[in-house]
Amino acid sequence: MESALLGLVLDGLCRRWTKSWGLAALVGFLLALVVHIATVCGVDVSDTVPYVWALHVGIFLAFAPMVVSASRRGINAGEILGGLPVWAIVLEGAVFAYLFVNAGLCLRVTQGGNAFMIGGQYILASHGHVLAHLTEAQYHLQRAYQVRLFSGFWLPFYLAPALYFLGVGTRDD
Repeated sequence: MESALLGLVLDGLCRRWTKSWGLAALVGFLLALVVHIATVCGVDVSDTVPYVWALHVGIFLAFAPMVVSASRRGINAGEILGGLPVWAIVLEGAVFAYLFVNAGLCLRVTQGGNAFMIGGQYILASHGHVLAHLTEAQYHLQRAYQVRLFSGFWLPFYLAPALYFLGVGTRDD
């Protein structure tokens, strides 16, 4: 009974707030894009905007309502894509493909490690093993690559619900 009630509440929220969910996801996408472009330019965004990691939480807040809405409406991923205009399918596909290219590049450059400052020294480490000693400039560049890696994942996961709620999700079946 409680799960049925929760389902009705979530379904009602998804139907009433369709445009709002879509606009929120679009804002998340645009913010993630700005962060991503900054990191491509070598900016350590996490140093100047430590709350940038809130965008990571935001993908779940944007993506979950899409999953709930599609599930409640009996729509699968293929039907979502089939309901989008060709330009939107191409855009989402390109952004999703870019995720893998970006991840490969970032993991190669960071050697799978994270940049830390320990005892006044800058290091690149992975699972407790020091991979390299870094200068301050290299440290900030490595941190930029860390944010770039994550922001590359944020892009398609904000774009999909934006397209869904501003496209497929706004249609009456």
